[in-house]
Amino acid sequence: MRRLRWLWQAVALVAVCFLTACKLPQHGPRCAFSDAETTVPAGVCLLAAEHYVAHKEWPQSQAQLEAQSARLLKEEENNTDLAPEEKEAWEGFFKQITRLTFHKQGDSLKLRVEFLIDGKKFRRTAVLKPGPDVDAILESSA
Repeated sequence: MRRLRWLWQAVALVAVCFLTACKLPQHGPRCAFSDAETTVPAGVCLLAAEHYVAHKEWPQSQAQLEAQSARLLKEEENNTDLAPEEKEAWEGFFKQITRLTFHKQGDSLKLRVEFLIDGKKFRRTAVLKPGPDVDAILESSA
């Protein structure tokens, strides 16, 4: 189970790094991984699932997700050599988010995230169901 957790953390880090790379000036073809409309909400869901597994309760604020993100970043820094641009990208993840709301629905959590990509506003909603680990939570999300 611990191995899967590290896998999800690695996926989140890679997504953040690709998002940052896609924002950098391009010399040649545009990067292939530029679907920020998907990766931003996926990152929020991942952090909410990580919070649930760590605390056995859903997060209730963006501040709690930011704290969870900081803990994961610290773990990642302790276990790998994190490049400065990767750390900067990870720390800047929440700057794109303009609004994040949390609504409990029974034992599930409904997340609504609004964010800006290249000046364009996006809105995504996800429902996370409790599970024993991050994988189970993310697989059951709608």
